[in-house]
This record gives sequence, C-alpha cells and structure tokens, in this order.
Amino acid sequence: MRIQFRRGVPWYVVVASTCSLLAGLALSTAVVIFYVKDAQRKENLRAVGLSTVATVVDRVSRRSGDRTELVYEVNNDRYHRWVTGYIGAGTVEILVDPADPTSFLTATGHTDQSQHPLLDWDGPLFAVLFTGAGSVGLFRTPPGRWRRGKFHPER
Repeated sequence: MRIQFRRGVPWYVVVASTCSLLAGLALSTAVVIFYVKDAQRKENLRAVGLSTVATVVDRVSRRSGDRTELVYEVNNDRYHRWVTGYIGAGTVEILVDPADPTSFLTATGHTDQSQHPLLDWDGPLFAVLFTGAGSVGLFRTPPGRWRRGKFHPER
C-alpha cells in the first residue's frame, strides 16, 4: 500500500518539500535578523564610536571574496581583525566602540561582523533556493493535470 498526500504525489516528496520550505523560511528569518542587527550596530558605532587609524596588514583574494586584515590600537592594546572586502592600502580610518574595542566600523561600511555567512551573498541566496524548492514541491500542479499545453481541472 502506497501512502500519498495528493493524487500522484508520494509522501516522501511532501516531507522533503515541507522540510525545505521550513528551512528556507527559518533561514530567511535569520538573514533578516542579522541584517537588522548589523544596521543597528552601524548606527550605534556612528553615534558613539571613537575615531582611530587602522593599518592594512594583509589582503587575501579568493573566489569567495576579498578579505583584509586590519591592525589598530585602543587604550594601548593592539587588535588584529579581518574584514570582508577590499579596503585600500596603507591606513584607513575606523570607528571603534569604546565599550567593546573589537567592534568597529570602517569607512567603507564594513563591520567586524561582515564575515558572517548570513551577511554575505550566500545567506539570502540559499534562503530563496530552499523556500522556492519547498514551495514548488508542495504547491505544484499534480502530474497528469496538464495535457497538450492546456490545464484540465479534475472532474
């Protein structure tokens, strides 16, 4: 005996599509939350950040994107941090949070959290792919209802 959700759609397609849809919606929610928190962090750093000069120490170019290593000093403590993106050569001005010196904002708009995968291009891409795959699997027209290019509703 085969268990089917709708005519022509096996149960395992429904389960896989439901899992994909739920994963896509959860990932979409996480992406939105991370973007909102990153925007709040930028506004906070623009309001209370201390201006300091960071030195570009190293740059790495990969297929996945450019990364730049910055070195800066706050209260006689040195910090080495990586930032996603190309930030020029030499020195760059950054805004550092006085309460947490590891938190900073560069002049190009990158924060210390800019390397998080959900803030990069792949977070929203996978959210759309998972949600789309789950939606197509759940809400597509069952097989046998399209004949010769015309839609034939069930009788």
